[in-house]
Amino acid sequence: MNVLITGAANGLGLELLRELAKTGHQVDIIDQLDPDGLPAEVKTLCRNYNRLDLSDSEEIKRYLIKKSESGGLEYDLFICNAAPRVFKPFIEFSNEEIAAIVQTVLTSHWQLMNEILRGMLERGYGRLIVISSKSALMGYSSGTMYCSLKAAWNTFHESISRELLISGKDVTVTTICPDSFSDTSGGRYRAYDRVVKCVITKVNHAISQNYSVITYCCGFKTKLMLSLGILKRMMELLLK
Repeated sequence: MNVLITGAANGLGLELLRELAKTGHQVDIIDQLDPDGLPAEVKTLCRNYNRLDLSDSEEIKRYLIKKSESGGLEYDLFICNAAPRVFKPFIEFSNEEIAAIVQTVLTSHWQLMNEILRGMLERGYGRLIVISSKSALMGYSSGTMYCSLKAAWNTFHESISRELLISGKDVTVTTICPDSFSDTSGGRYRAYDRVVKCVITKVNHAISQNYSVITYCCGFKTKLMLSLGILKRMMELLLK
């Protein structure tokens, strides 16, 4: 299977690169690290490394034009993983920061996906995987930007999954919402191994299954909190 992963030079993206390369997939990755600073492991595992700044709209435009001229972006599996984890009060973000983060998390990924999805539908097969977050359902202080953009991915899933179902093709989207497993500097939480293992399992399921789904990699406590939050919103809706 031909695979493209964004943000695969470290963190969860690197874990997915390891798993997919180990199981025989041909993996291309997109990241913004200078090739000279790329870990040797990444160079060994990936087929092609594309240095690309997803926050730069002009760079994305040039990349898509170049790929279109050379035959397009033909992938069987596209994993949208890259997302800056910047946490601070919303009013502390500059307008430039807001534009760059939205471009990175949503706009660039949507533009890449739009191109890749066209090919998948033409060939009749494809898998889209989005790494979202439990934060898509549970906003918190200093996480306004991060939580809102992850929530946008979950809403995107609800719509695109219906489009794909109507298409009648074997093309699906799986949105995975993991629990927190590392801090903003990459330090691992105690739940790191458990959450990463769960995400890898969900990715493998997404490859083999022929239906779209939003799925969660969270412990019982987090699932209970999310469920209570959803129940609270339902009650508010019913009582208004």
